[in-house]
Order: sequence, then structure tokens, then C-alpha cells
Amino acid sequence: LRPPTLLAGLPLIVVESQIFDTSSSFANAVDIDTDDDGLWAVVWQSGDSLGGTVNTDVDIMISTSEDVGASWSAARLLDSRAANQSGQDVRPTIAAGDADRWYAAWGQVGTASLAGGGVGSDADIVISRSLDGTTTWTAPALLNANGLRDRSFDVGPELFSDGAGNWLVYWVSDETLGGTIGEDFDFLFATASELCPEDPMDGCLGTVDTGRSRVFLKDEAGGRDLLKWKWRGQETTGADVGAPNVSADYIACVYDDSSGGASLVSEHHMLAATLCKSRPCWKATSKGYRYKDGKREHGPVRTVTIQTGADGDAKIGYSAKGAGLAPPLLPFEVSPSVTFQLMNVETGRCWEAVYSSPDSNDAEEFRARSD
Repeated sequence: LRPPTLLAGLPLIVVESQIFDTSSSFANAVDIDTDDDGLWAVVWQSGDSLGGTVNTDVDIMISTSEDVGASWSAARLLDSRAANQSGQDVRPTIAAGDADRWYAAWGQVGTASLAGGGVGSDADIVISRSLDGTTTWTAPALLNANGLRDRSFDVGPELFSDGAGNWLVYWVSDETLGGTIGEDFDFLFATASELCPEDPMDGCLGTVDTGRSRVFLKDEAGGRDLLKWKWRGQETTGADVGAPNVSADYIACVYDDSSGGASLVSEHHMLAATLCKSRPCWKATSKGYRYKDGKREHGPVRTVTIQTGADGDAKIGYSAKGAGLAPPLLPFEVSPSVTFQLMNVETGRCWEAVYSSPDSNDAEEFRARSD
């Protein structure tokens, strides 16, 4: 642990020390945070093999306490997928948000666990999200969209939340930002906002024919994570679609129903008036709009097509892929269903498909046709 620091000029008083990592392996680079419900979580980097159940590389461990640190849960991997992968996961940070949402970020150096070594030989920042109070976590995703192509050294992230769905992370990097800054080490930062509501939106335009809207989600190593959604449904007008090339932001939200209610498990944004390869990402078509980010400069979403039309003629296609996707932990509970929604943030119009009888739902993929 780091030595006691000063708070408001006064020494920190340690009432009673506790050990949350009892292994003989090295453990350092600790970070800790707590939420409004009294849950404490601590993360650190460790070479512990957890009794021979994981590789002896460097991984991120997590332990939690619900009694103000009097006792701690057994140390476990934050990213369960890292158990049989090799690499260096270092310098973690963790922060609590609202409604059981937590984020963790850390550095991956060389052939680390993300995408089976897909980040190259440099160092990159990855991020993971928990929506159930640190119990499960999404697959780690690259924080910066250019992480697969850059050769910069990105390390030492620190996460902060305002508790209202807004997040900030800063880190140290020798990235030149396209030659706009020098090659020395600087502090870089990024911000993000959660736009999907906690529960599925009401009043969305739905499907019109059973099985005509399909979804496919694959969680695969090697940077090959994939999410595809094809929707055909109720009448959609130009007013519903708005003008994403000017002012209408779009969000994609995925919800998994369980006995405790719907849970938001995935969220991605397609912002209005953005540029992809120096050209508009959103372009008007004869029947709607198309979003294309072939290099995935703004995240994992590669294409979105929205076609207006009458019932059965209105269509949406959505594709996201790669190391920035951060697929949720599979399999889904599907109790009773999984819901995929696309929303125009400016107008509030949304489109949805509900899936209650998947064709496949295991640790690697979810495939279904709409109800």
C-alpha cells in the first residue's frame, strides 16, 4: 500500500490494518474507491497465480468490502478472461459512479490480455465497466480509438466520476496528437457521458414481423469482438430520423432482463457532425442517413444505416467491432428477454427489437431473431 498521506493538513489515522492479498507474489500499484451504498473496492497489479488457476503474468486483482474495510473478499481477477492469457496489466485505477456502476482502467504493455495481444508492442490504456457493483465486468476495451495503430506509451490512468454519469480519465503519454504537441511525456485526458437510461425506453418503434430483426454479438480474442443488428419495423419518417449530419446524436443501448429487472449491459454513441478521415461520418442518402467510420476513429461503431419507409420498409443496420467494443459478459440471462434500442437523442425517437428465444447464448456469442 502507499504510505499514509495528509488530508487537509492532518495525518491519516489508520484504525486497523487489513490484508486483502495474502499471496507471496508481488502486489502493488493500489487504488481504492467507495460508492454511496458503503461498498469499497480495491484494485492492484499482481503476479499471483491464485493457486495455479491463472497464468503467472501480471494481472489486475480486485477485492471488496461492505463493512468499511473490516473484512475483504478473496482476491480475484477483475478481468476473468485474463486467466489463460499472458501479458502485463499494470497500474489500475477504479471509480464508483451511480446505480451500481463502476469503471476500472489500467495499462496494457506489449502482448497483454486485450484481444490476445492485439494492442501491439507499445503500452495502451484499457477500460472496463461493471453494472452490478463490481461483480461482473465487460471485456476490457481500448480507451483511445487509435490504440491499435499508435506506437505511443500510455500509462498511469486515473479515473473520476461526478456520480451523475459523467466521467474523466487522465494518463501519461508520449503521444504527439498528430504532431500538434512534442514527443515528451504529457498528461492527456478524455471525458465521457452515459446517455442510455437505466431501463429500456418506452414508446420505441418496434418490429412488425417475427424473426425479421436479428442481432449477433461475439466476444472473441484477437480484436475480433463483433456486434451486428438488423432491424425492420414500424413506419419511420424523416422527422423521426432528424439530421445527424448537423445536430442529432445517436446512442445504441442493449438491455438484459433478469429476475431483478432490466440491466443496461452495453452503450455506444454516434455523435452528430463528426468527421471520419477528415470527411463527415454522417451522410444523407435517398431514404435516410448513413454513418461510416471505417477506421473507428470515434469508437467501435463502424456503420449505421437508417432507412425511412412505411411499416416493413423502414430499416436499420448497425455494425460495431474490434478492441474498443467491450462486449458484456456472456451468456445473457434472457429472463425473459434481451432488448436492443437505437435512440435519436435530439428528438427522443427510438427503435427497438426484443429477443426472448435466442438461437445461441453462451460464453462466446449471442445470436437471436426478434419476437
